[in-house]
Amino acid sequence: KKSKMHECAICNKKFPRPSGLKTHMNTHNNERPFPCGFPGCTRTFGVRSNARRHLRTHGVIPPTLHPVGEAPYVVGFSEPLI
Repeated sequence: KKSKMHECAICNKKFPRPSGLKTHMNTHNNERPFPCGFPGCTRTFGVRSNARRHLRTHGVIPPTLHPVGEAPYVVGFSEPLI
């Protein structure tokens, strides 16, 4: 069985799936199609997993990481100091 690798025409990096090559191409064409999604945050990312990891900076647990049955977004706040 032959394995067909999908090669980047710019840097010759190879990927086993076309979707991997498509995501990789965002690094060459500066496309950032994955927004943070947190209210008020304007950050965008070329790779979906980077956007999901970034959500942690807002105190958000990405949906695939939270236990089943719990709310997908959890934001924690400290008690105000008076």
